[in-house]
Amino acid sequence: MLKSNLLKLRIGADKSITPIYVRENNYELRKRAAAISDIFLACVGRPRKELDEQTSRFRKGKGDRKINGALVELLYDRCTFEAATDAPVVDIRRRLFEEAAKNFPVGAVAEDAARAGIVAAVGTELGLAADEVERLMFSDLKEAQLLESLDEISPADLIKRYNLALAQGALIHSYGMTVTLGTDSPQRIRQLFRYLKFFKLMFNVDYREGRVGVKIDGPISVLEQTRAYGVRLASFLPALLLLSDWEMEAELKWKRKRCVLHLSPADGLTSHYRDVGAWTPPEMAQFSTRLGDLAGPGTALAESNAIISLGGRDVYIPD
Repeated sequence: MLKSNLLKLRIGADKSITPIYVRENNYELRKRAAAISDIFLACVGRPRKELDEQTSRFRKGKGDRKINGALVELLYDRCTFEAATDAPVVDIRRRLFEEAAKNFPVGAVAEDAARAGIVAAVGTELGLAADEVERLMFSDLKEAQLLESLDEISPADLIKRYNLALAQGALIHSYGMTVTLGTDSPQRIRQLFRYLKFFKLMFNVDYREGRVGVKIDGPISVLEQTRAYGVRLASFLPALLLLSDWEMEAELKWKRKRCVLHLSPADGLTSHYRDVGAWTPPEMAQFSTRLGDLAGPGTALAESNAIISLGGRDVYIPD
């Protein structure tokens, strides 16, 4: 998720709030997305400190610094880091500090004779060479972690993920959202409710003007674990994007103002979640065929998009 200082949102005179999306075919932006991806790939297997130094220069380089920073953060989220060693680093450091305390004062630079003697003595005690002790001394710190792998993403998809992240970042500051569902299939509607339950969101179903509305509580309306709940709500958005007919309205608090965010398929946001809601089990196809045969000529079968609330977080969605 993008931090608030990386979000680019515009507040209108009507108190509507709009993410400032970027064009996916922007040539210069694609070049920057490709450049930062190459930096991450080149640092696979290298210490995090090296990656941090290079990404810091990229953030301050050509282009919008907020967008640069957002691209960097999105790629960090796709990284896996590991400790540089499985050696008992804490024990090594403890012995070094114990010996240093006995021989106080000791210089901090490697050329200091007293320091070199302590490092050599601890190395002999632990069966390590002096240079190995130097390398391991602080190898458990975050900056010394190795970039084990990067879940690669194309520049075009990284830009799509940036646009999605803008909307997700806004939702972290919401009081709640109302989703109005349209004509999607029962399979896709059921998939949506599975995601609602998976992310442990609080919701209820109502009906307005012949359409189904799902009211979902936002993080600001939750008394505890506001940040964690907000992340779960934002993580739900890509599941909503798997539908083809929907509208969403969310009330937000942004820069001490209450605003309203509207989203729909017209915004062109793309989900990266796997879509299993389009799959129809063969048993259902067989059932429909058999039922049609039994009903006889002149009878038509149609899917229903009805949602029946069973109270609380339970709903029934018939085919």
